[in-house]
Amino acid sequence: MRSLAALGACLLALLASGVVSANSGVLTNATGDTAVATFSLGQGDVVDYTWSSGSSVTMHINQAGGAEVFNTTSMATHGSWTAPAAGQYTFSFRSSGGYGYNVISWDITPKTNPITFVAIGGGIAAVVAGIVAGVAISSRRKKAAQAPPMQQMPPPPTQ
Repeated sequence: MRSLAALGACLLALLASGVVSANSGVLTNATGDTAVATFSLGQGDVVDYTWSSGSSVTMHINQAGGAEVFNTTSMATHGSWTAPAAGQYTFSFRSSGGYGYNVISWDITPKTNPITFVAIGGGIAAVVAGIVAGVAISSRRKKAAQAPPMQQMPPPPTQ
């Protein structure tokens, strides 16, 4: 039974690890659009972003197919963006300043949707409950089959 609980915990951890993934890094001389991260997001999923740079930088978010859905320009900023529809989104940076050399330190992190954890946890709980019920029923049947037959009591003497 313990191995079953451990298996469930490992499965939950494995599924949850794909839900959140942070991307961070440093770019130098991002003169054209430099893609730094791509995420498959659901409608309403939120992505946190932050960056700092020595000159003005524009972050673009493009939906699969190339349509730009968001951009913001700053030397340093942080904020959140919400996906308007389910799909794949690419995050890119472009240096806006006329300098020949620029360094951009950035971090882009999709937030975990709590509904995803509830759905995954509920599914795992249902599977574990089904397995526990099956094991309990099976062990009762085995005990019933192994029990010695009940002996009948002789009838009471008649007068």
